[in-house]
Amino acid sequence: MRASAAAEKAGVPSASLVCEDFIGQGATTADGLGMPNLPIAKIPGHVELQTKEQLEKNIAQVTLDAVIQSLTVQPEAAKPPIEPGAEDIIFTGTFEEVNQFFYENEWSDGYLLYLQPLRGFGSL
Repeated sequence: MRASAAAEKAGVPSASLVCEDFIGQGATTADGLGMPNLPIAKIPGHVELQTKEQLEKNIAQVTLDAVIQSLTVQPEAAKPPIEPGAEDIIFTGTFEEVNQFFYENEWSDGYLLYLQPLRGFGSL
């Protein structure tokens, strides 16, 4: 990813080949490098768990197209995420609903949140 970032900064198109289970990590790395739209070409499965024939087939049928796309098409400009303000209300509901909402959005590790209501003692 760092080599691709350096190439892209120099104006040279790149494609980072990333195994399927590491796509999320690749996206996080690209974001950390300040290039959230850095092109990634997925390799299905994991290279060490495939026979040579399986790997060649996966590269030819999936990865090659992504590499060609990465090298020939300008990626869309990255859009910064829209973050709520410090006092914005992003969800209202019961104690259980708020905890479920945070859990489903991966904003919680599953432990119950104890939030202080802003006004009164009704819904959060």
